Amino acid sequence: MKYAHIEEKTNRVIGWYADDIHSIWIEPVYKKKVIQEETKDDDGNIVQNVVFEDVLVKDGFYDVSNIPTPNIEVSDEEWQKAISIYANCFENGKFIVKDFSTLEQKISGKLSLLKNKNNYEAPTECLNISWVGGYDSAQMLNAKRTLCLETGLESCTFTDNDDTDHVLTLQQAKEVCITIATEFEARRAAYKEKKRRIESCTTIKELEAIEI
Repeated sequence: MKYAHIEEKTNRVIGWYADDIHSIWIEPVYKKKVIQEETKDDDGNIVQNVVFEDVLVKDGFYDVSNIPTPNIEVSDEEWQKAISIYANCFENGKFIVKDFSTLEQKISGKLSLLKNKNNYEAPTECLNISWVGGYDSAQMLNAKRTLCLETGLESCTFTDNDDTDHVLTLQQAKEVCITIATEFEARRAAYKEKKRRIESCTTIKELEAIEI
């Protein structure tokens, strides 16, 4: 037999206990019963000793008083089903999975998800070519364009997101730099705005309505 230790106010499953592991086995109680009396011959010699039989007075049992309360007694089958779905709550007679996270915990989790999904360096499309995105990429490409401009070159070579080189006019190079920088600023602004919305949530329902 298994026991689910339940938190009284929330019905959260705090832990599982087994009677054969976490309790004390109390041995059964027997008493002697005479099933055959002693017999003697005419000379007083014992020819048959007394025969006793053990009679069960009280069954053995597991003393579960040391298992934390409140608890719910469940069969091994119910226990197996509960742990197979990682049940953490007992509600309406069933073991279920329930989210007990507080608003603060959910906000923290959503902010982490937002940060992990945000990618300032995601590829940026320009001139029908995919370029490495992000602030560093825009800075590096613009430095290369400026160098070409100052040395009197009419073109410069940029490497795209697939490591392929492209010879661009200085005007095209400028367009690529501006597009990457603009896309970076737009991504950063969108991230900051969504982060602000998440942090300002006052209810779980409000938080869950924000898509990442």
